[in-house]
Amino acid sequence: MDRQYPTPNGFLAKFPTFKRDPADGLEHVFELLTLHEGWSKKSKKQRQRKAELFEEEFKAQFTEGKTKLESWQALCKEVGIDPVPSSITQCRKALHGVLVNIVNLMDHRQHGAQIPLIKFASLREFRKYTRVHTFPKREAKQEGFIKDLLRYLGGRNHG
Repeated sequence: MDRQYPTPNGFLAKFPTFKRDPADGLEHVFELLTLHEGWSKKSKKQRQRKAELFEEEFKAQFTEGKTKLESWQALCKEVGIDPVPSSITQCRKALHGVLVNIVNLMDHRQHGAQIPLIKFASLREFRKYTRVHTFPKREAKQEGFIKDLLRYLGGRNHG
């Protein structure tokens, strides 16, 4: 949770003149980077850039320096599953009923109590929030770890 930005080999390192305020959430950081670089907000390339930033951030937060099982267990612990399952299969099953937004989860992991983790009580609340705060779907579907947090939003999967 104490990582500094930009990460040495990460997406943000490609933009040495862009300075991130560590207090900003990922979506805001990407909006500021878009303005800083003068990018079009609605292009396919823009979606790819956002996906690259989000995917690298997710991997840095959840998988670097850990075994697959440790990554799954850390995620379970983060979202309040207790006791933490002892296998990947058990972790996946336990996460099936959890409604958390991936972007909020990453921001919470980065900022702790400053950005609380939102655990949604209903699919309706989750859908409303997630339609605004989305992790790029195509990339999420390719990453098995992220894929298990995706939920159907009525026409589209998001996280």
